[in-house]
Amino acid sequence: MWLISENCIEAVEAIPMAMRDEKNLEDVEKTDTVHDDVLDGLRYGLKSMLSPRQKPAEAGLEETLAHIPDMTQKHLAHLAFMHRQKKQATAFKLKRR
Repeated sequence: MWLISENCIEAVEAIPMAMRDEKNLEDVEKTDTVHDDVLDGLRYGLKSMLSPRQKPAEAGLEETLAHIPDMTQKHLAHLAFMHRQKKQATAFKLKRR
């Protein structure tokens, strides 16, 4: 269920004002008002909440290692997995001067 507080005045006003785009029936017609920006923000927020989440690293590691019978290969796969996780975690790290 999606709940919008009465304190979200812009959202409460923007939703009834939304008009379907005749060229793209799955979208809202673009306007030059604040309501357009509010509707875009609402859409992005809902999409991010409803989109599939990335599985936890532990679950991915378990799935990766479950199919490897040899312990040496399992250890090497574990090291490679942890290296990829560390690389992803530092991908957005900013360098400071």
